[in-house]
Amino acid sequence: MEQIHALFTENLYGDTPRFDDGGHLFQNYKELKTMCKHVQHVWDTVDTETIDELTDYVGYHNEFLRLFGFGIDSVDYEQDVNPVVEISQLID
Repeated sequence: MEQIHALFTENLYGDTPRFDDGGHLFQNYKELKTMCKHVQHVWDTVDTETIDELTDYVGYHNEFLRLFGFGIDSVDYEQDVNPVVEISQLID
């Protein structure tokens, strides 16, 4: 409700609408300001000893690997593969 109210009173019909770098109405500035402060506070306390406790680095790392096809249990990465495979549906 607060965002809808602010959209009309501040951005659409206000004297000083907020725009992001791309020129779009910037509506969630309040939430981002609060979140950025929290993230900065946590980030300032992260070091080698606390990274696993304060972040989900392991989860991030695993998802990053999976994004590129690595770290998937059902894949045998030791299996020999041919990197050149003909695709029959392509027209020469």
